[in-house]
Amino acid sequence: MKPERIVRALLAVLALGLAACSPASPAPAGSGAPPPTAAARPATAPTVAPAAARPAAPASTAQPASAAARQPLSPRVAVRYGELGQASDAGFYVALDRGYFAEEGLDVEAIPIGSGGRMIPSLGAGQIDVGGGGISTALINAVARDVPLRLVADKGSLRPGFGYSGLVVRKELVDRGEVQGPADLKGRRIAVNTPTGMDVYGLDAALERGGLKLDDVALEQIGYPDMIAALANGAVDGATPLEPTVTAIVQQGIGVELIGFDEATPNSQLGAIMYGPQFIRDQPEAAKRFAVAYLRGIRDYNQAFTTGTGRDDVIQILTRYTTIKDPHVFETMTVPGLNPNGYLNKESIAATETFWQRLGLLQTTIDPDQLVDNRYVDYALEVLGRSP
Repeated sequence: MKPERIVRALLAVLALGLAACSPASPAPAGSGAPPPTAAARPATAPTVAPAAARPAAPASTAQPASAAARQPLSPRVAVRYGELGQASDAGFYVALDRGYFAEEGLDVEAIPIGSGGRMIPSLGAGQIDVGGGGISTALINAVARDVPLRLVADKGSLRPGFGYSGLVVRKELVDRGEVQGPADLKGRRIAVNTPTGMDVYGLDAALERGGLKLDDVALEQIGYPDMIAALANGAVDGATPLEPTVTAIVQQGIGVELIGFDEATPNSQLGAIMYGPQFIRDQPEAAKRFAVAYLRGIRDYNQAFTTGTGRDDVIQILTRYTTIKDPHVFETMTVPGLNPNGYLNKESIAATETFWQRLGLLQTTIDPDQLVDNRYVDYALEVLGRSP
């Protein structure tokens, strides 16, 4: 089934706000690079275990330089954050658990939101103040319809070493030599979370490396968790999962990662922290303070997974708040990228919009300068200083 037909069939569902938050974005990789060969990860299936008792947290790695001069907001401000429970919410969860929002005078409540599609109308209606969702056609179309949301900080990107989404294929196809690179996927069935999301953008770039286009494969809409079973029973030949599903597929011997989307679409912007219009208008100081606390959480997270400082504690925080409850999974999976300086990749957002418009998913594109508002991250960097 061609992508355009799938798209038309799903637009009605997306209009109801049921589109799930999905992956990957920008800067298409050069087509001159040779297609990668398949290489498996370690083969130990992750299990689900209860989170361990919380160890004492180390001191923050990003204390505000002007902490003595800055006082918490008074009166304190209540902030409602729409969460998806994903690993890419890590910066928020670390900041919440370590009290960084409280230090800024913010009483933050995490409100579960079923999908990225539902988050957008909730922000527009003022039901939540801040949300962490994916870059999607639903988001762009909402802003085009004069819903004045603003993207303010990174919440998931394919930074070097943080390729947490990719293209996997059934292991038996690799073992038999039938699939060794993207060029061998012609006519194959590939599972995508939604044909209007970022995983299709990454898939398109991966196929381009093998001289193929989206029309050369058959897209099947399958949710990330269900991709494991679909590959295992041969319902599809390949899939475009996010972590921890990528690692689960590989470790269970079901599939092989053919190419990571950090290689196919390096530095792509997958997710963003979004501010609702009422929050921007009615609580401008709280909006700045939220960015300070959030950036401190991002930096603790990055230090944990790049230097090992505070790693065990950060993993325990993530097992308490995210849908990943086994701490050992974080030892094997590739974790999401989060920019320690907070900025979003505007070039990636623009490239993704152009891609979606080519598929007929967007009536119009929006200048990323109208989508992204950097003044909150700018303020946070004035307080915290820039990270190298």
